[in-house]
Amino acid sequence: MSSEIKPVVVVAACIVSKGYVLLTKRDSNLQRGEWETPGGKVRLGEPLKNALVREIKEELNWIVVPIRLLHAQINTYADTGEDYLVLYYECTTSYGKVFPVLPSVESKWIGHINGLEHLFCLPGTEEAMSKILNWMR
Repeated sequence: MSSEIKPVVVVAACIVSKGYVLLTKRDSNLQRGEWETPGGKVRLGEPLKNALVREIKEELNWIVVPIRLLHAQINTYADTGEDYLVLYYECTTSYGKVFPVLPSVESKWIGHINGLEHLFCLPGTEEAMSKILNWMR
């Protein structure tokens, strides 16, 4: 039995530090977008916030605290035909107001929506970033 839900449910963390939000670069060969907020798939029966904490721990080795749901978006990818429901959460980290180093992941801290202008982002990323950056003003 598969541990994935259909449509695939994904949680993504808009990690906030000093008025900036973290973006990470993903494998660009998927042609879906290179930059995204970190996160991943929810397992069958797993609470959403628990999935978010688990995914960020696996990807970045950080502990995050989900604050609130910011944005939800359904994406259908042409390469697989699968539907993805992506849930974006505002999060803080145990690092407080410092920018932790991410040696294993290419990343950028974005402080204004204009910082996304020349980045190839996963669908929904720009919308979620716009919401969080506008709320922080």
